[in-house]
Amino acid sequence: MTAPLFLILSIFLPESPLWLVKRGREKDAMEVLEKLRGPDYPVNIEIEELKVCVSSDKKSGTKSLKVIKSNKFNFNPSKSKLN
Repeated sequence: MTAPLFLILSIFLPESPLWLVKRGREKDAMEVLEKLRGPDYPVNIEIEELKVCVSSDKKSGTKSLKVIKSNKFNFNPSKSKLN
C-alpha cells in the first residue's frame, strides 16, 4: 500500500531546484525555491550556489552524487561494530 500511495503523491512534488539549474531553467528553480522557502527567503543566493556546484561538477567531470555513492560513505552492516 505504501508504494502506490507514494507514486500517487509524488506527482505533486516539485522538481528539484538542482535538476532545474543543471538544465538551465534558473527561473523555474527560483519559483520552486520561493514555494519551498517562502517569499522572504533570498533565493538568488541559493540559485548562485547551485550554479557554482553545477559548473564545478562540469569542470571536474564528476557528478554531485558520486561522493555519496563512494564506499567511504556507504554503510555496510557487516563491518558495523553493532553486530
